[in-house]
Amino acid sequence: MKRTILCLGMLAIILAFGMTVVGCDVPKDELDGTTWRGSYVNDQGTTAATYVLTFDSPNFTFSETRPGQTSTYSGTYTISGKIVTLTFLTHYDVPIEVPPETATLSGNKLSFDDSIGLHGLTLTKE
Repeated sequence: MKRTILCLGMLAIILAFGMTVVGCDVPKDELDGTTWRGSYVNDQGTTAATYVLTFDSPNFTFSETRPGQTSTYSGTYTISGKIVTLTFLTHYDVPIEVPPETATLSGNKLSFDDSIGLHGLTLTKE
């Protein structure tokens, strides 16, 4: 009888831990659930634009804010090593066709060195 109660108690503990692990939201990759920010300063030293990039694997949202205007884009992303590829799919929920942007992930920095539209932009992880 004591052995049965002990076995039932251990089974209940194992079941409780198992349910806890299943209920956890595990990030799908190292960018999932992160937000990155950056800005562009013009030749006069004024911030001309600010950028926010949020990842929700396998999707992202990118916003660009300039004086009097905010543009919002969305799409999907992939990671291969430290190279992140962003495929823009919509601009204000309207489908768009543009070449993918690539960036290099290095610690808390995401740099768009060879990109078409985001060339030279570096974002920092919040």
